[in-house]
Amino acid sequence: MDETLYEVKKITREQFLEVHGPIAQSLSMVRHKIAVFSGKGGVGKTTATVNLAVALAQAGYKVGILDADVHGPAVPQILGAAGKIEVSHHMDKNKHHVALNVDPTIDMHNFRFDPIKSEHGVKMVSVDSVWPGQDSPVMWRGPHKTRMIRQFLSTINWGHLDFLLIDLPPGTGDEVLTIMSSIPGLDGMVVVSTPQDVSTIVCSKAINTAKEMNVPILGVLENMSVLICSCCNTPIKLFGQRSARRLARMMDVDFLGSIPFQPEVNESSDAGIPVIVKFPDSAVAVEIRKIAVSLAETVKKAKEEEDLDD
Repeated sequence: MDETLYEVKKITREQFLEVHGPIAQSLSMVRHKIAVFSGKGGVGKTTATVNLAVALAQAGYKVGILDADVHGPAVPQILGAAGKIEVSHHMDKNKHHVALNVDPTIDMHNFRFDPIKSEHGVKMVSVDSVWPGQDSPVMWRGPHKTRMIRQFLSTINWGHLDFLLIDLPPGTGDEVLTIMSSIPGLDGMVVVSTPQDVSTIVCSKAINTAKEMNVPILGVLENMSVLICSCCNTPIKLFGQRSARRLARMMDVDFLGSIPFQPEVNESSDAGIPVIVKFPDSAVAVEIRKIAVSLAETVKKAKEEEDLDD
């Protein structure tokens, strides 16, 4: 009987926090939340996240990015949004900026943070936005990373957003599990892979992790699918056949599209300008815009159906 009562209380508390908790309140004006992850590193996940976000912004949506890669934050560099986030204080839902040497009588729980606004129309928050310097390593164990991510989720003033994209580190560690379990109304996960068999094998584990936690998979995105020859425009399969498409079919999830590999991607990322902005007519930019439009339509349709069911 005691165990049953405990379970009832636990479920009731979880349901209350999902609707009224600090994370739910902080994200209450965010329409769609999408996490981007991969089982394997080096697949271009952050580059894809940033450019998808900018593509959505170019389509007229209000967009934000949460860089949840604690140990290797790269969103600020690729987005060209370096800087430190500002501290603000909320009273009666009005925002008042204050200095860091604030009156100690002010309730510290009311302190919140304003995201950095990039010149490409995308808001951004990263561990890099609060860390002393880019060369300083983040040497945190699991609990510290979990607390940091949950604090970001509950204290950032995102305001009205159509889409919040969360860039996750590779694998299925603390950061990924924290995002999956902490965000109420998470629309789903986008899995980024490459054509390599080793990538798709590892990504299948990531997909199964999401399924185990009852988080929807919005689809598989294949990055660096082919190299387009700059001389003759012939596609060169650097990493073999398109295994990511087979992975999507095998795991019974949507295939979102294939992004080719071009030198412009590296050039634009190093310059802090998303490739979709610096080279808008490139094959990469064209494909990213197609994927962004399709992804937006998918989550909006799912949300409308969910609202009708409610």
